Amino acid sequence: MDSKQHSKQLIATIGRRLTRAKVTSRIVRFVLVIGAAAVAGVAQFAEFAATGPTGWQLAGIGATAIVAIGAIWSAIVDDDASEELRIAHGAIEHARDVEDSLSYLDSFDSEFTKMVGLYQVMDLARGVIERGISVAALTDAALVERMIDACRRSIPIAMGFAQADIWTVCVYRAEEVDGRTMLRCIAQVRAIECSIVDARSWEAGTGIAGSCYANLDEVVVPDLQTPGLRAVFGSAANVSKPGDVIRYRSMAAVPIQVDGVDTPWGVVSATNDKVDHFAPDQAFGIQPVEVVRALAAMAALAIACRQRG
Repeated sequence: MDSKQHSKQLIATIGRRLTRAKVTSRIVRFVLVIGAAAVAGVAQFAEFAATGPTGWQLAGIGATAIVAIGAIWSAIVDDDASEELRIAHGAIEHARDVEDSLSYLDSFDSEFTKMVGLYQVMDLARGVIERGISVAALTDAALVERMIDACRRSIPIAMGFAQADIWTVCVYRAEEVDGRTMLRCIAQVRAIECSIVDARSWEAGTGIAGSCYANLDEVVVPDLQTPGLRAVFGSAANVSKPGDVIRYRSMAAVPIQVDGVDTPWGVVSATNDKVDHFAPDQAFGIQPVEVVRALAAMAALAIACRQRG
C-alpha cells in the first residue's frame, strides 16, 4: 500500500470518528441540556404564591426558555469538519501531484550547470590552441597538457562529478617502448592528486585506454565490476593497486584521432567511482562521455594545428 492509499484511509477513519462525535454531541445537547432546561422550567412553576409568580420566577422561566431554544438551535446547525477535511486532503494531494510533475525542473538546473561547464572547457581549450600553435618550442604533448591544465576547474563541472566522487580524467600519448606500443599519461585532472610520474601506463590492447587505442573506437563501461568485464579489460602487465575496485567503477575512453593519420595519437579516458556515471544510452541531458569526446576532439585539433602551423 502506497502513501496515497494510507492517507485516504486515514482521512476516511478521521471522517467516521468526526461523524460519530457529531451524533454524540447532538444527543448530549438534546438529552442533557434540553432535558435539564425543561426540568428547570417546570421547577419554576411548581409553587406559586397566591399573588402569582415572583419576578425571579418569571426571569427563571425566561432563561430556561432561552437555554432550551439555544440548545435546539445548536444541535440543528452543528456540523462536523469531515467534509472540510476531505476537501483539504484533496487540495494537498493535488499540490503533491503538481510538485511531482514539476520535479524534472531540478534536473534542468543540473544540466544547465553542465552545459556551462562544457562551454567553458571548449572556450578555454580554444584559447590555449590559438596561443600555443605559434610557439615553435612547444611540443604536441606540451600543448595538450596546457589545454587540460587550463580546463581543470571546468572539466569536473561539465562531467557532472559530485564533490564526494572519486574521479580521474587523463590524456595518454602512444609511444613505442621496446617494440611495444605503450600509452603514457601526459596530462591529468584528478579528485585525488597524484604525481604524473606515478600514473600507470597501459599497453595497447589492455585496460580501457589500451582497448580503446587498439580498436580505434571509444569504450564506455557503466560498471567495471560487471561479471566478465574486469577479465576483458584487465592486464597482467598492470598490477592493481589498493582501492582500484572502489575507485574505478564507471569509465569512458575516446581515441585522439588526428586528421590524415590512421593510428590514434593517444587516448582521453575518464573514470568515476559511481556506477553508471558513464553509460552509452543515457537519454536525458549532457552525457559525461560527450565531454570526453569533446576533449579528444580539441586535443586532435590542437595537435593538427600545431603540426601544420
